[in-house]
This record gives sequence, C-alpha cells and structure tokens, in this order.
Amino acid sequence: MRSGRFQQCARCGATNDPNVPSCTRCGHPLGLTSAYSSFQGPIPPPPILQSQPVKKSLADRILNHNGCVFVLVATVISLIVFLGGAWIINQNHPPAPPPLPTPTPTPTPIPLVEMTIQLTEVTCEHTKNLFGPDKFVIQYAFTAPAVGGNGSTNGTTSPLEMNNGDTKAFSAQEKTIFDANLPPDGVLTGTLKAYRLTDSGAIEPLGSKDLKFDPIGLPAEPLTWTIHGQDPTSIIPNVWDYTVQYLITRENITSNVAPRNGVTLHPTSNTLVGAFREKITSL
Repeated sequence: MRSGRFQQCARCGATNDPNVPSCTRCGHPLGLTSAYSSFQGPIPPPPILQSQPVKKSLADRILNHNGCVFVLVATVISLIVFLGGAWIINQNHPPAPPPLPTPTPTPTPIPLVEMTIQLTEVTCEHTKNLFGPDKFVIQYAFTAPAVGGNGSTNGTTSPLEMNNGDTKAFSAQEKTIFDANLPPDGVLTGTLKAYRLTDSGAIEPLGSKDLKFDPIGLPAEPLTWTIHGQDPTSIIPNVWDYTVQYLITRENITSNVAPRNGVTLHPTSNTLVGAFREKITSL
C-alpha cells in the first residue's frame, strides 16, 4: 500500500491516488518505478479539460443549409399567395365609385294661360248720322297680372265707314287688342268704348262695355257686344244700332313661352284720325 504519494499517469498526466494500480482516467498501469514524479500532500483536483468544438459532418451542414433555404422559399411562396389573393379579391370586388354630385333641381315651370282678345267684325243696323255714313271707331283699355307680354294695353282702332246694313271686319293689324300670359288665378279687366267721328272732327259716344274675364274657361269663346242708343235732343227720331263680334281665346302654356301675338298700334297718316285719337286719349 502506497500512502502519502500521488501517482501521475505517464500517458494522460492525470494525478492518481497512490494505492491505485492504474490511472483512473485512462486506465494506464501505474508503478513505483514510474518515471513520473510523485509528491505528497493533498490530492489536487483533476485538471479541467478544455471542450473541443464538435465538427459537424458534411451531411449535417447540407441539412442545415437546405433547411434555411426551405424556410426562405416557404416565406416567399406565402407572400406571393397572400398578395395574389388580395389582388383577386380586389378584382372581384372593385372599390365603390365616388358618389355622384347632387343634381341641381330644375325649377318647376309655372302653369300659365295665354289670353287673347280679338275684334272680329262690326255690323251696322242703323247709323247715328241721318244723312250719311258713320265713321265708327273703338277705344279699348285692359289690365291684367301678366307674366309675359304686355299686361296693360290701350289703343284706338282706325275708323270704319259704316252705312245702314254694312258688316265690316277689323284689319289684321288692329284686330288683336290684348295678348298676354296670365297665371291661372289672374283676372283680366278692361273697357270697350264705341265712338262716331264726324266730318267736322267732333266725337260722339255711341256706347261702352266693361269686361272681366277669368283665365280658366273655354279655349275659344266668341262674344257679342250690342250697341244701341237714341238722341233725345234730336227733333227727328235718331237711333243707332251696332253689333260688335269679338273672340276670347285661352291656351295653357308655361312661363318660357312668349305670347304669339303682340298688341301693336299702327298709326295712320289720316290727320282726322290722328286728331280723333288725341281727343279720345284726353277724355
């Protein structure tokens, strides 16, 4: 039994207990004649072995490399699938178009009635002049809440030379004495006055008639104005009888339609008629 000495293995250099026949690390036989030194004292701890890096085989390195490549390829494929799916969804469900601008409401046309008054003809049963024809004229004046055209009109027709039994039409230029667009609730009011113009320039009234018409009515309404009178100052019985035919027309229209017929006064070169019109206006 060997006590007090430690044996150092000649192969691995490990320190062993003096009583063991072989190295406890590598199993190499130990002996008293060992060329290695021995020493007394406490048994030092075995030397710490440095761990050597484990070298991986070629197969392991290939597997590790292929694994990284697989992960990369899988990531790229997943990204492509995601983007492709998003594109397909966007194609099947395109974004909603922007809202259309709100259209400006169009004003509703105002319902109107175009009213027209036309003098048609006059018939004389008996003149006021006992010794010749009458120069027959009509003065007119109308007012209405017209939207288009002339709502307030007035004028005087040219003289018509009338004998007993005559029937004469008013000229095309003067027969339209009112033409305007009225609202349905508007009212047309006016006056017709008949006069006899003497050769000396005197103005003798024959009769008058007040008119009032509603825009709602018959499309065409022929009317008659009967003029009858007697001169109480005349020694010889003096009576006169006239019948004036005139026409009222109504047509439903909208506010953007202008009256078809304009009321236009046509002055004449007859000085007597001009003077008569001036006197009529001053009455």
